Amino acid sequence: MADDPDTFVAEQIGPPHRHFYISPENSDPEAYPRWWRFVCEEEGVREPVRSTVEAWFFEILRYPPEFASEPLIWRRKCNQQVVSLEELQAAFDRVRARPDNVPEELGLPRW
Repeated sequence: MADDPDTFVAEQIGPPHRHFYISPENSDPEAYPRWWRFVCEEEGVREPVRSTVEAWFFEILRYPPEFASEPLIWRRKCNQQVVSLEELQAAFDRVRARPDNVPEELGLPRW
């Protein structure tokens, strides 16, 4: 979703030259809690190198280091603002958290 402020992009010049995307999986930006999609595309390759969906944002953050050979600069797709995905993670995951479903590795307090 191009206008969604929670769609993020990064590029690795490489080699290999890759494009990375993290975006909400559901098409309704008002629908919470959101699921998250990670996509890694390699220039010149028809199918994505990786495309996966996770419920928690912290889970999605484990994929970029697996597919990037250099540190990535993440930007909001809608306005190119540089962001720290790690800093956004707690806010995104807090929306999903309930007393019965907080993974220990998330580090959020239990009720």
